[in-house]
Amino acid sequence: MASKSKKGQDPDYDGGKRKRGGKAGKDPNAPKRPLSAFFCFSNEERSKVKAKYPDYTVGQIAKELGERWKVCPNKPKFEALAAKEKERYEEEMAEYKQNGSGAIAKKAPAKAVAAPKAAAAKAPATKAPAKPGKAAPAAKGGSKSKPPAKKAKVDDDDEDDDDEEDVDEEEEEEEEESD
Repeated sequence: MASKSKKGQDPDYDGGKRKRGGKAGKDPNAPKRPLSAFFCFSNEERSKVKAKYPDYTVGQIAKELGERWKVCPNKPKFEALAAKEKERYEEEMAEYKQNGSGAIAKKAPAKAVAAPKAAAAKAPATKAPAKPGKAAPAAKGGSKSKPPAKKAKVDDDDEDDDDEEDVDEEEEEEEEESD
């Protein structure tokens, strides 16, 4: 029987965790999929719903659009728009495949995201005190400062009667903070 390699024996051992391949990412140059008839309808009708119900959330607007789609008398109009979208997509996809995953000539490249300003990256942000009247703790010598330890929440109505342990933990935390 063959023995399995262990941590100390095999330099290629990865701790028993296997690496997953995952699927290939989407090509940003690929043409966008066509809109369905419902989405063509939604794009046209959404502004009307927002005007009539300005306090509706996104979910409520979507629900209202679904209800309006069920009783929409103009479905053939939106189905025709969806058919045009599908033809456009098929043409762009054929061109995309013919050119071999290159950019389609009609489309402009995506805008680059502006890099954050260098000055903002240099100066670390400082927090204001959480409660008025309390001063922010001063940093102890040097640029490295350790964040304050979080205090454990003490539950007064706990049934396990470990109040002595809670006091000990609080004392340890206070000692850590004072170091």
